[in-house]
Amino acid sequence: MKGRTISARSSMHWFVRAAVLLCCTVAALLSCRDASLAYWASRLGESLEAGHAHFAMPAWAAQSTQVQLINDQHALWMETLPDSALPRVADNARAELVREPLEPSALYQLGMLAERRAAGTGRPLFELVERVTRREVPNELELEGLAVQRADNAAAIAHVDHAVLYVPALGDQIFPALVPAIADPAILKIIMRYADRPWYYGFIRQAIDQGGDPDAITGLIRAGSGHLQTMYINELNASLISALINSGNIGAARRISGGLAPDIRKGLGEMGFSQIATNPHLTPLSWTIDGRGGINTRLEESGTLAVTAGPEQSGLAASRVTMFAPGTYAFVQTIVHDASTPRAGIVWDVLCAGQAQQVIWHQPVSFGQSGRTTTRATVIFPTGCDAQAWRLQVVGADGDEPSTVSITNLAVQAQ
Repeated sequence: MKGRTISARSSMHWFVRAAVLLCCTVAALLSCRDASLAYWASRLGESLEAGHAHFAMPAWAAQSTQVQLINDQHALWMETLPDSALPRVADNARAELVREPLEPSALYQLGMLAERRAAGTGRPLFELVERVTRREVPNELELEGLAVQRADNAAAIAHVDHAVLYVPALGDQIFPALVPAIADPAILKIIMRYADRPWYYGFIRQAIDQGGDPDAITGLIRAGSGHLQTMYINELNASLISALINSGNIGAARRISGGLAPDIRKGLGEMGFSQIATNPHLTPLSWTIDGRGGINTRLEESGTLAVTAGPEQSGLAASRVTMFAPGTYAFVQTIVHDASTPRAGIVWDVLCAGQAQQVIWHQPVSFGQSGRTTTRATVIFPTGCDAQAWRLQVVGADGDEPSTVSITNLAVQAQ
């Protein structure tokens, strides 16, 4: 990943490093033969995680090899260990290896000391630790950094995988540095091999949020389709397209939406409240049925949106984003009003979606006192308005009674 990312270890905040350290004291705690010593070692790990380097403990515990190992590991990891302490740390690590051969934390510390003397000389010890266990996360991140230095992309990502599998919260720190690298086809291909990992979905979400290469993200989503549930694939595709629309990259949004499954593509091309067009995992490309403010909404199986508005109350009933080409269209809808209730007000707004949102159509709807009323209105999407945000507002009537109205048979037809 040379030139495209940085060492995961160097990108981590101090409190994440401390949390990693706490996770990696488990082996040392398990090796504590005395339950009391294990207790004080655990307390020390918790204190270091909270950012407190010192707290009172009995002298016998503070002088134990296990507690000193944890303190030394913390100092090495946080890069705060003075040169004067190096001989003592080496002696403690060797003493622990005599007591517990192949103890990962002790081997890791000897590797870090070797790195302090000469860059790259700790690698054999780090690799030995990995053969013992892949759960020594600081060790995995040191190996990742060394792999980055020698431009071994496959090894670097493998070490990231080991680290994030054991400490999932590390993804929040590591993934932002990795996202720019997906623009490299070779690195992208390597990451796709991990499509079955628990962290894979979160990495794609980070790539979308960070504005990563859209075609590379599409490839990641496609590679995950055999491992992630369909609803997650739909969410990722919709989130990517929405992010592209919001950034003004409508061309990429259209291209990627054209690659959606045929049934989804067809369903999203319909304006009405169909099953696909109201799928919550496809928002904002599908309808979001809101019911905000003083209104209640109910989606019926027939593809009808029923809305009840309290007296003199209003709210957003539904919203979605479409990608009609600029031009002149007819907007058709059928309103069903319950004559036993006061007549509600219905207002449609359409905005140009993207970076510069502006209202291009504001349409209060007139309909009959009772029964069904089909309305038809002209809406014009001007040049440059390649994506549209639709908003349906419902307003309750004056008085004391709620208003009930239903909207169905929506259609947008080119003229």
